Amino acid sequence: MKRLSYRQAAALLGVAVIVLLFPWRTAAADEPNFRDLVRKYVKDGDGKQLGTLIGFSKPVEHVIALEYTVLVKRDGREEAVDPQSHEFKRGDRIRVRVQPLSDTYIYIFHEGASGARVCLLPTKQEKPPFVKRGQTVELPGDGYFEFSAPPGNEQLLVVATEKPTGDLAGLSNVVFNKPDDQLTPAEKEIKSSLKAKVQKTLKSIRARQSEATTYRGLLNEDAVKDFARKVEKRGNSHGVLEEPPTANDSATFAMMASGANDPQQNLFVSIALKSVGAKDAKP
Repeated sequence: MKRLSYRQAAALLGVAVIVLLFPWRTAAADEPNFRDLVRKYVKDGDGKQLGTLIGFSKPVEHVIALEYTVLVKRDGREEAVDPQSHEFKRGDRIRVRVQPLSDTYIYIFHEGASGARVCLLPTKQEKPPFVKRGQTVELPGDGYFEFSAPPGNEQLLVVATEKPTGDLAGLSNVVFNKPDDQLTPAEKEIKSSLKAKVQKTLKSIRARQSEATTYRGLLNEDAVKDFARKVEKRGNSHGVLEEPPTANDSATFAMMASGANDPQQNLFVSIALKSVGAKDAKP
C-alpha cells in the first residue's frame, strides 16, 4: 500500500468504522455470544454487568470496542484476510472496514515502512471525526488501495477515543493532501507543526496502551477468566482484548475496558500490512 495518492486520501471523505459478531466459544448456539453481550451492556450503560462478563471485580467505567475487516480484491471477488498473518503481494488491492460498538471519535493514519505517517481520517478542516455506533467507515471511500514496490512492513493506525483529541483533530486537508513541492512556506510550517504534535500524541497513546494487560486469541470462557485475573493482579481494571478472524467470522475484534480509577479513554489498534516480493511470497 505504498504511496497513497492524494486522490485516494481525498476520497476518504466518503467514509461512513467496525462490526462485533465473534461468538462466545463455550455458549450454546441459541445463547448470545460474547460480542453481542458486550454490545448490549455498552449500549445500556451497564458497567456492572459488563464488568461481570469480563471478570472484573468492579464495574467497568470506560469501554471502547470496534471491529475491522481487511478485504483483498481477487478475481473479481473480495476475500477477508487476517492482516496479522497475511502476506500481501505487489498489485494486491485492499480496502478496510471499521465499525465502532459505541459512539466514538475515530482517527486513522497510514504508517509506511520508513515510519512516515499520513493522516487518512480526518481529512477536512480539523473537524473531529465523530462516528456513531453501527456506522461503517470504509477506506478508501471509493475503490481500493494497491500495494506497489518496494515491499515492506506498513500499518494502518486506528485511534478510537471517547472524547476528541485536539492534536489528532488538528490536521488540515489542504496541507495533508497537497504534494510538498506545492506547499507555501506557511503551509509547510503548519504541516511540520501538526506532524510533530500528532507524533507526540500517538506515542503517548501507544505507550499508555502498552501498559495495559492485553490478550489476543479466541475469546472463550477460560481465556477471559485468565485475562481478568491478570488485570486484577496488576492492581487495576484496565485491559485490552483482541480476537482475530475465525472460520465463522471475518472481522478482528478489539476492545479496551477500564474502571473508574483507571480512566483510559483511548483504544489504539495497529493493522499490519506486510507486503513481500514475488520470490518471498508463500505458495
